[in-house]
Amino acid sequence: MSMAEGSSIENMCVYILRYRTGACYQRAAILYYMLNRAGYEVKYVKGVDYYTGGSPHRWCMINTANGWRHIDPTPVIGLPNFYMVTDYAISPYFGWDRTVYPKAV
Repeated sequence: MSMAEGSSIENMCVYILRYRTGACYQRAAILYYMLNRAGYEVKYVKGVDYYTGGSPHRWCMINTANGWRHIDPTPVIGLPNFYMVTDYAISPYFGWDRTVYPKAV
């Protein structure tokens, strides 16, 4: 069973918990939900994955004491892990509309 990305954050969270699997948008949704419920300022980022030729990709940004950082909860074989990284570190691999999301420097 799969779930379309257009589903609500809550529905994507239920899906990944029920089936114990999910695509990048479901993984980012549950991370977004947990961080938001924990009181963090967080963004659900809609971007593209250059590694796969520009396919849609989703991850989160969190506002920390050191500024905004990217967190990608979807591990991809052949790519580094992106936990608490800046725009500079993630931009060779992923693209996003920088006018919509805060800078992570």
